[in-house]
This record gives sequence, C-alpha cells and structure tokens, in this order.
Amino acid sequence: MMQKAGIYLLVSMVLIMPVFSTAMQSFEQGQQLLESGRPIEAAVAFREALEQNPRYLDAWLGLAEAFLQLQELDQALEAAEEARRLGGRSVTVLNLYADVLLSLGRIDDAFAIYQQVLSIEPDNTDAVLGQAQIALAHNHTDKALQDFRLALERSPRNRTALLSLAIVAETNGDYESAQNY
Repeated sequence: MMQKAGIYLLVSMVLIMPVFSTAMQSFEQGQQLLESGRPIEAAVAFREALEQNPRYLDAWLGLAEAFLQLQELDQALEAAEEARRLGGRSVTVLNLYADVLLSLGRIDDAFAIYQQVLSIEPDNTDAVLGQAQIALAHNHTDKALQDFRLALERSPRNRTALLSLAIVAETNGDYESAQNY
C-alpha cells in the first residue's frame, strides 16, 4: 500500500512539474519584461503563467503592476483584487492594491489600505510614499514633505521620494532645496 502511494506521488509530481516550471518561467519572463519597460509583453507573459496556475499570487501581482504601468486601471484593479483575495494581508499585495485605488482616484479607500499596511509594518516606505501622495492631493504640502522625508530616511536612494521632494520644494519656491534633492 505504501509503495502504491509513493508511486502515485512520483507520477503526480512528474505530471505537475512541467506545468509549474512553465508557469514559473512565464512569470520570470514577465518580471524581466516589466523591469525592462515592456509592460504589454509582460502582461502577456503573466497571463500565460496564470493560464498554467490561476492561483499564482506573484503572477497576479505582476499583471496588476503591468496594467498599472499601462494605465489600464480597471484591469489593474481586477488583478489587484484577485491578488488580494489570494494574498490576504500581505503588505506587498495591500500596497499594490492601494496604489491602484489611488490611481483610480479612490483616495479615501487607498488611505485606509496604506493605514492598514502601516499597522502591520510601521516602517513600510511604500505606504508612507502613498500617504505622502494623498497629502499632496489634499494640498497638505507640509504633511507631504514630512512623509517624503521620512520615506527618504528609510530608503535613502528612493527615487520617488527624491523626485517628489524636489518637485514639491520647487513648487513652493524653495529652489535651493530642490537643487539639493
């Protein structure tokens, strides 16, 4: 009986492994395409991974990110919601979901999600950056500057924080600070 179970397990693994490796290969290809600035092709690769494994959380995240880059916000939201269904309280999932909501103009919803992330992980730079963008949307420049500086302290090479600080400083007429960022 034990030998039959072992053979069944071995046969199952042999049949499943090609599907898993194909999904993983498609996902990795999607990541490379996304990183090289080719979001359309990345979305195709992520979809291929999801055809092989519809519960592949990272592929859903990649697909949402690709659609976000393409400004296909309804599709980004669908992918982010599926990632959220699969990934629950993962801060990576929650941050991406909040980013999509923010892009859709659902500022209060995005703020609530960023707050949730910060309750789980108080030093999360992405959530702090999201809240800084929301502060800017509400014309709370002092709060935005504070949050952008905090993000920069936590991640000194963060280009989003640096660029945002420079833009806000220049907008406020503080050209010297803008130059320093």
